[in-house]
Amino acid sequence: HIRLIILALLLCISFTSISLLHNKSVSSELISTAEAPTLDQASGRRLIIWQPALEMFTVNPVLGSGIGSFWPLYQSVKPTHDTSLAQYVHNDYLQVMIELGLIGIVLLLIFIGLIFYQFFQVYCYLNMIKNLYQLNNIFHRNVLQYLCNKGLYKIFLNF
Repeated sequence: HIRLIILALLLCISFTSISLLHNKSVSSELISTAEAPTLDQASGRRLIIWQPALEMFTVNPVLGSGIGSFWPLYQSVKPTHDTSLAQYVHNDYLQVMIELGLIGIVLLLIFIGLIFYQFFQVYCYLNMIKNLYQLNNIFHRNVLQYLCNKGLYKIFLNF
């Protein structure tokens, strides 16, 4: 119980010190945390960003509009009811499609596919080693059992 009390005190002290460093009161920090958007609100905000983002992709679908171009381009197509300060699409695949086009997304998917392929190869290799180890154990167990049944183990004991 003492560890929990010490941990709670450390959390309170760190929370208070961070608040003081930012010149905010602890109560305002607690209120702003309590007013954080729910999952439905956050998902709705992302959907608001994704619709214009898909339109941005259709402008330069093959090569994209360039790395880091989402934020400046989004300002021109941003819906009027969007009050977010989104600098990113909050969807990595859509971000790559906008900035690097179809070529970029294909290269990204190939890269991800190669990673999964490598994991699959390692899995198959480890599975093969496990099976060989089990076969080796079965073989040695059967050989020893055969030798014991025939009384041939005495040959090995005389060495």
